[in-house]
Amino acid sequence: MNNVEYTHQVEKFDSQKMIDILKNFTNDVKNAIELGQKAKQLPLQLFSKEIIVLGMGGSAIAGDTVRTITSALDGFPYVIKVVRSYTFPKNVDPNALVVVSSYSGNTEETISAMYKAEEYCTNFLCLTTGGVIGNHAKEKGYPTITLPTGFQPRAAFAYSFFPLLLLLTEKTNNDALQQSIGTALEEIVRLLPALTERYQTPNTLTNDAYSIATTLYNKLPFFFVNSDLFDTIQLRWRGQLQENAKMFAFGNVLPEMNHNEICSLVSENEYTKNIAIVLVRDVLDHPRVKLRFDAFSSILDKSLQSKMITIYGEGDHLLTRIITLVHLGDWISYHCAMLRNEDPSPIPLINALKNLLSNA
Repeated sequence: MNNVEYTHQVEKFDSQKMIDILKNFTNDVKNAIELGQKAKQLPLQLFSKEIIVLGMGGSAIAGDTVRTITSALDGFPYVIKVVRSYTFPKNVDPNALVVVSSYSGNTEETISAMYKAEEYCTNFLCLTTGGVIGNHAKEKGYPTITLPTGFQPRAAFAYSFFPLLLLLTEKTNNDALQQSIGTALEEIVRLLPALTERYQTPNTLTNDAYSIATTLYNKLPFFFVNSDLFDTIQLRWRGQLQENAKMFAFGNVLPEMNHNEICSLVSENEYTKNIAIVLVRDVLDHPRVKLRFDAFSSILDKSLQSKMITIYGEGDHLLTRIITLVHLGDWISYHCAMLRNEDPSPIPLINALKNLLSNA
């Protein structure tokens, strides 16, 4: 598909101009960082070393990404858990910080979990544009990071992620850790414009996102990642393909999948003939995980090896590599939508389900 054909495709199928949101990602990141700098002043109560993030979809992914980054940082004293549920774990420290994250403020699972959490905990932080959660936070006096309106929740990743990361790292009072994050943020803002420029052009030779999309759009993609670093990436990429391109997408983590799912890839058959395998690797992968990636790739049937793509994030800092991978995955899902003649914005089945549940 040449530039003219692709432009016509965008005009025909992208009804809400999601492409403009993708092109504006750097500015969103900058604005989200600024929001995070202001959030550092929020008067949080003293809390234990346990942080529970309540959220679904993109809000939960943002919480997962904060968990992934902070677990790899020296000097971050808190343990973060993400709860995607109507309920709240009963064994949580009552002095834990409960982060209630919902872009709309009306996510029913998160609202339910928030009310349940109030039976056990007293320290709350909310991230939302308003809705039920925003109103409840005002009534209770909970510190709140008010997010900008006008985005689809999955497109507001930067606003759900960066303010929370900056606020929590500020509470560590660890200068070296905060300096490391600051260096990564500078690198992210420096690298993103060129990546965005590259990813928007439909050229398989120069655009990684478009090239990968041309391989995946008519296949069943499987994303395999290191469980310690990129479990959140395979979740994000799967979700973006499912919502934007309306296609199935699957994923798993190493080393776990080497103990079970690998057996289903023994050879090309009626189940595997239409799959594509994407390996997301990193320089910080555990040495044995690196070896497992290599060994896994080498023992697969040649027909499956030919369908394998290996991807690395860009940048020196782990945070940079994760954010560039998020951006890459968003563009891949968008290009897949265009190649599949799908409008990336509407999510009719999700909305239909919500309508049915609201009347139940």
